[in-house]
Order: sequence, then C-alpha cells, then structure tokens
Amino acid sequence: MEARLAEAGNRLPANLDRRALAEFIMTAMEGGVMQARTYRDVAHFDRNIGMLRDHVAMLMERAKAAA
Repeated sequence: MEARLAEAGNRLPANLDRRALAEFIMTAMEGGVMQARTYRDVAHFDRNIGMLRDHVAMLMERAKAAA
C-alpha cells in the first residue's frame, strides 16, 4: 500500500506521511471487514470504504490547491 501511495507522486500532499496513510487504509479496510462479519452486513464495509475514499479525495484536493 505504501508503494502505491508513493507512486501517486504529487497527486497527494508532499508532506504527507505515506506510511501512516497506508496503515490507516489497512486499518479502515480490516475494521470494515470485522464489522461486516460481526453484524453480518456488508454495508458496514461499504461505509468504511466510502469514508476512506472521501478522505483520499480530500487529500488529493489539498495537493491540487497547494500546486
């Protein structure tokens, strides 16, 4: 995950801790899986991934604004 974020280059903020973001992404995904299994409802996973997508989009907008 960290390598993919490194490949994003300037599409993400330059000062972004890509290792920490990679860990956050994995935590959100694993947490979504755990919730989906616990509640037997994949909607929990989908909501987590939706929020994760929103967060990454926000980071990309921040990088674009700084350019």
